[in-house]
Amino acid sequence: MRRIGRKMFFLAVALSLMLLVSSEWSEAQLAAPPGRSSAERRPVIVLNGLPMEFAPHPRIERGYILAPVRPLAEALGAEVTYDNKSRKAVIRRDNLCLEVQAAPLNRKWQPWERGTRASGKIEDDRMLVSVYWLARHLGDGWVWDRETATGFLRGGAPWRDEDYVAFTRWAEILWMRAAARENTKLLKERGLQPPPTIRREEDLQRFLGAYWSHDNVHSLWESRYADKESAVAGRPVDGVVIDATTVHSWRIVSRTPEEVQVEGYLSGAGKYGFLDQKVTYVLRPDGKGAFKIQERRVGALI
Repeated sequence: MRRIGRKMFFLAVALSLMLLVSSEWSEAQLAAPPGRSSAERRPVIVLNGLPMEFAPHPRIERGYILAPVRPLAEALGAEVTYDNKSRKAVIRRDNLCLEVQAAPLNRKWQPWERGTRASGKIEDDRMLVSVYWLARHLGDGWVWDRETATGFLRGGAPWRDEDYVAFTRWAEILWMRAAARENTKLLKERGLQPPPTIRREEDLQRFLGAYWSHDNVHSLWESRYADKESAVAGRPVDGVVIDATTVHSWRIVSRTPEEVQVEGYLSGAGKYGFLDQKVTYVLRPDGKGAFKIQERRVGALI
């Protein structure tokens, strides 16, 4: 009897540990890899293949990815209302109603979930919520890549042409900031900030990788960061400064699930007046379904 009792005790302990691990797996894998603090890992949320921009930025706290609830919920087809007095956000889509409750002003954020209700955190007048919790109720799929701190989310309305144009323009602005990092005058004139401190290729990958392919990032690193003596501030790899703040006449050339081509025209001074230079960006999904700029073709002045 004692032996049976002892076996039952160890079985109960093992079962409890299994339940604990399974209940925390949904969020525990969101923590930063060993040797890196969560503060160094700014998560990227990729929705239907394209990264989202948030203010404030998503972050990892206590093993949870937190992001502003309104832009994320609206991108997934829901409506959001906020009651400042009760510090509560209500999310509605069809017959579904979700609630995000922030703690009182004098209390710290504590993560909890109770079905369609969850805790939120208010920062910079924005309600932040667990992305995983919201994705579970509103999304069609969610995959977390711990190594790159990227969450791949599916759901909501498909991307429109203007979304791909905005993606391409922002990608080029980030590229310009990285390529012309030492030309602070040029960046200041365009209303841009230099990139954060980049000491390793992994840092550059983290800064550009949500938009540009690994090959493009590696090429920029080799030409501008690895060999500092040959680097010329303000001159990208192809020898041309493509100023995305002045590119006009953006348009989608072609769009399929496998490839999207975006064109822009850059104004420049020519011998007989202003001329346009065509720039073509080729976007293709990577192995995880996230679109990246795989090619950038700079045409002749026309």
